[in-house]
Amino acid sequence: MTVLRFFSGSRVVVLLLLVACNGGGGSPGNPTTDQVAPDAAAIVAGADSLADRTQPDAQVDLPSENTSDAGTDSIGPVDWTEPFPDAKVLAGAAKTDITPAFEPYTDLDGNGHWDEGEPFQDLDEDGELDTLELGGFEWRHPTGVHDPLWCRTVALRVHGEWLVLTAVDSLGLGIARIEGIKDKVLARLGSPPSLPRERLVIASTHSHAVPDSIGIFGEKGVDKAYLEEIELQAAESIVQALLAVEPAELVVAHTDVPELVRDIDEPDITDPYVGIIQARRPEGEAIATLVSIANHPEATWKDNTEVSADFPFYLLAEVEAEVGGTALYFSADLGLMQSPVELGEAGFVRAENIGRGYAEAILLALQPAEPLPVDGLLPAFGHAWIPAALENPELYIGLADGVVDGYQGYIYLTGEPPCDFFGCLDLPATVWRLGEVLTLVALPGEFTPELIIGGIISPPDYRGMYPDAPPEPVLVDHLATPDRFVIGLAGMECGYVYPKMTHDPKAHFSQSHAPGPNMAMALMTGIAALLDEVNP
Repeated sequence: MTVLRFFSGSRVVVLLLLVACNGGGGSPGNPTTDQVAPDAAAIVAGADSLADRTQPDAQVDLPSENTSDAGTDSIGPVDWTEPFPDAKVLAGAAKTDITPAFEPYTDLDGNGHWDEGEPFQDLDEDGELDTLELGGFEWRHPTGVHDPLWCRTVALRVHGEWLVLTAVDSLGLGIARIEGIKDKVLARLGSPPSLPRERLVIASTHSHAVPDSIGIFGEKGVDKAYLEEIELQAAESIVQALLAVEPAELVVAHTDVPELVRDIDEPDITDPYVGIIQARRPEGEAIATLVSIANHPEATWKDNTEVSADFPFYLLAEVEAEVGGTALYFSADLGLMQSPVELGEAGFVRAENIGRGYAEAILLALQPAEPLPVDGLLPAFGHAWIPAALENPELYIGLADGVVDGYQGYIYLTGEPPCDFFGCLDLPATVWRLGEVLTLVALPGEFTPELIIGGIISPPDYRGMYPDAPPEPVLVDHLATPDRFVIGLAGMECGYVYPKMTHDPKAHFSQSHAPGPNMAMALMTGIAALLDEVNP
């Protein structure tokens, strides 16, 4: 392990770098758990889970009602040892159901939320509506379930190096929630040295038809019991994926799908790139298919009141039906504001059109793809906690007061700028380069495309507050591989990350949901340095 410190202004960035130097099993060194962000909460180990809701390599059905199981079972430690020590590539997949339980109602006036006198299904016969609030748009209560929500995980080991990727059908999770998931996993596995917590990458898909997991889209805030259930089920999916690993081959592909995405905020810049990774059994059957897309899962739009994964539901169902295995969706650089094109009426018609459109392009890209020579996949791993200042007073109040879930204990003051006023947060970033083929980058929020692919410009329809601000480093300028796989909202949801020269919350309302104008420079400087260190 190499620990690298560098300075960017008054910010110190600590990089944890781990590079595989040979094709054998095992690793030359591992980061330790005391290198995580300060004040990480200790979560009780061995918590309850719903083992009967775990479905390794299961395909998605099209249910018309809630598929959640109300029962719970106690799950204790798992006797896990390194499987298949001589295999150069291993892969396993599993998914667990996180569809929320609630009492449906009839929205007679069509305002999206329950009003006194509207009928509802009083399932527990207590005379009160038991519900939660949906996130992403205006105040909404769910009237039903269109399709189930899942935690989907793939566990990969390449030349002895692990990387576990989990996609949660959630609007976004706070850092304490994600660290809690990791604590549960490691407690059950006995904290194996070959699987440090930095190797667990947990991201939200960012559907806008799921329960509010942030706390700002309704009147009551988050449903903490539901978020605790997400923690349990995400941990269970990770454990089951690790237990399911088997010898595998890897396929990498990509395609551009510009016709399905639009930018609804200036400057008009889209990233049509779709990253694809597939783990196959030697005989060709898919174990897992992973896709990364820069497009908000919000095709069902603001009037929808049914719980849904949005267009990824249709995308994943079609991919799984065609190639088998478990499919995983990750949101990429979808910030400000990558949104589905108006392909059909807003709602599930549009969601289906978008989802099936992406699925068709992904399956077409996979057809000619061949398994990669394993000797060319030597991995290089890097992880960083990047300090960044909170500059948005409204966001700070929400974080500090607990209105925004999952950040209490993670904001800190140093007494010196920039962490001397509202304080700073340490934000996680992870990179994994596979030889000369692919670089996977996991980012902690909703990044705008120009920070990933370039094209940083001052918006044409307004003059930002910092028009002469220097442009931030661009991710693709620091890649050494032809393929990339970007995972956004990973490790935490820190909000929108955008170039400083575009900053003007009065002209650009969505920027008021972001930590501040200097966040992008702090993060992109750290990520660029991290990539430079793992590149050959």
